Amino acid sequence: MLLALLLAASPALELRAADLELRWHARLPVELRHDGPAPVRLRLAAEAGPLQVVPAEGLELPARGARRVELDVFRGRAEWGSRQRLRLLALDERGLAVGLVELEARVAPDPAVLPRLRGALLATGLGLLAGALFLGPRQGRRA
Repeated sequence: MLLALLLAASPALELRAADLELRWHARLPVELRHDGPAPVRLRLAAEAGPLQVVPAEGLELPARGARRVELDVFRGRAEWGSRQRLRLLALDERGLAVGLVELEARVAPDPAVLPRLRGALLATGLGLLAGALFLGPRQGRRA
């Protein structure tokens, strides 16, 4: 609530970012638009969570200007196949929030092949073991 009031007090900064889809890493394009009379120096950061975002430090926005930056987003501790909420904050030099954007990051399913083959490999191994136990004593009798 307090964050919303702080952001409502400074309408001179607009922050835009689209939803994101990632496996291990993705680049998130962020658009910043500043309509204030003086240039602004900003820091873009994400709230703590399972996704790891490399913050952008020392962004200079000219008076009544725009800038596009790309942030590196890493999967971090996010579960494979999950959807994560990501909140980006624009902070001024004093550390006060002057812009906020919320987006959704969709983490791709686990790309590993072997975990999906576990059941089939286990069934094959047990079948071979059962066959060896069943046929082993029969071959011993013939000799």
